[in-house]
Amino acid sequence: MLTPSPAQGNVDWFVHDRFGMFIHWGLYSLAARHEWVKYNETIPDAIYQRYFTQFNPDLYNPREWACAARRAGMKYAWKSPEQLIQLLISSVASGGNLIMNTGPTARGTFDQRALDSLDVYTGWMRLHSRAIYGCTQSEYIPPQDCRYTQNGRYLYLHIYNWPFRFLYLDGMAGRIQYAQFLHDGSEVAVKSALRDYNYEAVAQPIPETTAVIELPVRKPAVVVPVIELLLK
Repeated sequence: MLTPSPAQGNVDWFVHDRFGMFIHWGLYSLAARHEWVKYNETIPDAIYQRYFTQFNPDLYNPREWACAARRAGMKYAWKSPEQLIQLLISSVASGGNLIMNTGPTARGTFDQRALDSLDVYTGWMRLHSRAIYGCTQSEYIPPQDCRYTQNGRYLYLHIYNWPFRFLYLDGMAGRIQYAQFLHDGSEVAVKSALRDYNYEAVAQPIPETTAVIELPVRKPAVVVPVIELLLK
C-alpha cells in the first residue's frame, strides 16, 4: 500500500475520510446560473442589488444539509450513478479525496439533481464504505476496467465493467488468503493459474504469477461491485 506524502498539520482525518461536500450558496442562487454570475456577466452593483432585496431562504435548514451529506457517507455536475460512484473510487484509488460540489436553491434546499446524487452515494456507501474510508492508492496494478483501493492487508477490487466469468490479477498468485463480495459477504473463488485452472477456457496461457478470480455470470445488483481481498 502506498503512503501519502506528509503535509503540514494534522490531516489524518482528511486522509481517512476521503469523501466530503463543498457547498457554495449565496445571492447568486436567485440567478440560478453560476456563483460567478456577477463577474462573468459584469452585472453592475445596482442591478445585482435586486438579488439582495429578494433573497429570502425561508426553507434554510443547515442541519438537514449535513444529515443528507452524512447519509451519503460524506464526512466533511450531475452524472449517471455509475459515473458518480466511479468518480469517488477513482479519486481514492489515486490517493486523493472527492468533494462533491453543490449549491442549494434560493429557498435554501437541495434541488432534485443534488438529492438524486446523494441517494446514489447513500445506497452504495451503505455496503461499500470500508473500501473507501481509510483506503488509499495501492502498489498493485488492477485489471483493465477495474480499480484498487487498499487499507493495510485489505485490497479492494472495484469492477467498472463486468467481465464474463473470470478476472486475472497479475502478480497476485499465492498472495490472497480470502476473497468475498463486499455488498453481501459471499465468498469469491480464487484459483491458481497452475493448479486449478482449465487452460482450454482461455485463448492464451496464464502466467504463473497471476491469480484467477471466478465470477458469477450475472453482475451483482449494485452500481459498482467490489471484491474484498484479504492478503496473506
